[in-house]
Amino acid sequence: MLETTPRRRAVTVIELLVLLAIPLILLAGPVLGALCWPYVVNTWLVYAEKPAGLLRWHGALMGVIPPFGYLSIPAAILTWIMMMFLA
Repeated sequence: MLETTPRRRAVTVIELLVLLAIPLILLAGPVLGALCWPYVVNTWLVYAEKPAGLLRWHGALMGVIPPFGYLSIPAAILTWIMMMFLA
């Protein structure tokens, strides 16, 4: 009898999307944190007449904590709205 090698099955589009989604979900928190937390914290520090000192990588570290990464967007929107009335 002839032995055949097993055929490699094709990777489906859904499998590719799942493989791409996992790193994107893991990186979303730090990226959002790096973009939003420095704005939020530094805006309030400037409003309190203190020197702004939070850097992007500080925000990325805050974004690694699961709820903080995604809460940075509402915090930035709320800060922007409040600064329109306070500043």
